[in-house]
Amino acid sequence: MLKYKMKLLAVAVLVLNLSACSVLPSVNDIKQAMPWYRANQVDQIGVYVVPDATLQYAINIDVVFIYNTLTNTVISGLTAEQWFQQKNGLKASYGQYIKTLEWQMVSGYGDNSKALPGNHKKALAVIAFALSPKNPNAKVDISQLSTPWLVFDKQQLTVKVSPPNSVVKGKGK
Repeated sequence: MLKYKMKLLAVAVLVLNLSACSVLPSVNDIKQAMPWYRANQVDQIGVYVVPDATLQYAINIDVVFIYNTLTNTVISGLTAEQWFQQKNGLKASYGQYIKTLEWQMVSGYGDNSKALPGNHKKALAVIAFALSPKNPNAKVDISQLSTPWLVFDKQQLTVKVSPPNSVVKGKGK
C-alpha cells in the first residue's frame, strides 16, 4: 500500500512540474503586472533643431511608443523615410500598440513641453524619427534614456542627455 501511495505521489509531482509552466504566469508576466514596472526609462522628451540658414522648412520629428513585440519588430526595422511614408497605414494597422508624439520644428527652436502618453512606462521601445530628404534613416532609439533631447543638426538626428546650450528652459531661442 505504501509503495502504491509513493508511486501516486511521484506521478502527481511529475504532472504538476510538467504543467506548471503552462498554468502559472511567467516571471516576466508577474514582473510586468507590478505597479513600479517600466519597460523603458523615458520621463520627458525635448526636441531641438540647430540653427541652419539653409534649412528653409520645418522638420517633422515623431516619437513612437511601442507596446507590442511584433509591432516593435515591424517599426524598429523601418528607416525614417519608410516610417513617414507608411505612417498612416501603420497607425491604422498597429494603432492599439503604438502612441505617437509629433513635432514640426523650424531651425533654431526647441520644445520639451509635450506630455508623454499616460502609459508611456509600459512601452517596450521608444523610437524617434526625423523626416529629412537628405538622410532617409534619421532615427534613434531613446528607450534607455530618462530625459533625452532629440537634436536635428546637419540632416542628422542625434540624442543629448541634457538640453543643448541654445535652448533656454526648453522654449528655443
